[in-house]
Amino acid sequence: MLKPLLRTLGLLLLISSFSVYAFPEEDVPFPPGAPNVTLPSTDTDGNYPIFWTTFGATSYTLYEFSSSAGYYISIYSGPLTSRNITGKADGTYSYYVRACNSYGCANSSIKSIVVSSAPVAPSVPGTPTSTSFNSVPYTISWSTSTGVLTEYVLQERVNNSGSWTTVHSQTTTRQKTYSTKSPNTYDYRVKACNGTSCSNYSAISNDVTIANLNPPTLSSSYTSGKASLTLSWVKASGSNPDTYYIQESSDGVTWDTSLNAGSNTSKLFSSLLPGSHYFQVKACISGNCGSWSSSHVVSITAPSLCQ
Repeated sequence: MLKPLLRTLGLLLLISSFSVYAFPEEDVPFPPGAPNVTLPSTDTDGNYPIFWTTFGATSYTLYEFSSSAGYYISIYSGPLTSRNITGKADGTYSYYVRACNSYGCANSSIKSIVVSSAPVAPSVPGTPTSTSFNSVPYTISWSTSTGVLTEYVLQERVNNSGSWTTVHSQTTTRQKTYSTKSPNTYDYRVKACNGTSCSNYSAISNDVTIANLNPPTLSSSYTSGKASLTLSWVKASGSNPDTYYIQESSDGVTWDTSLNAGSNTSKLFSSLLPGSHYFQVKACISGNCGSWSSSHVVSITAPSLCQ
């Protein structure tokens, strides 16, 4: 009974005499693992960080390939696990890291980065100008920008308010022509871009105001048997013409020379011969005229012999 107890007690004493030894990271009894290097694949300003990680290393050496020397050279050696690279010109740069401790060293794989500087934004183009500021057709154009250029972006705004809308985006063409345009006030601005960055917008153009020159609506006042009539017209909704022109025809095909009615909205015609008389009127603003109205026909009858 006593012998088994003694044997158990001896075994416990033997176990308690052992201690578990944990090697600190800096004293791992084998070489470190190959470092894992983190590096951006591209950069635009020549400044970028390099990071690396591994286990069991006490020092690191960062190598960069030298194109002039034709081999890798050391650019950092020490305990840190990162390095900021600065001032690199455009080109491709390759790196690897060697991690070491007292038992040996291990190299990472090679990592590369391409530095390509973003082009400087083009200069601001000239202020857009128009070939006409009150009628169509008109062409918006602007002077050239300097620097690397991929496109001009022309924007339009209606009635001097609201949002801008892009109406033109091309590389070589520095103009936009409008053959038709709804009555409104328009202004324009333009910028130059190079695919990466753009200039500021130009100054805003002078207003292009397209008036409502829709044709007026015609009517007449005529008494049967008389040789005179009064032609009247009403301007189109939203228009404000300063001048009207009238033309007359006996067949609706061949028209007499147009008459300037000024700003009047009626005209007396007298000494008219019996038969059909066709009339058309068009509206104008500052010398710019709209289309002729639909024909208005009046049949002049001969006076009665009993009169």
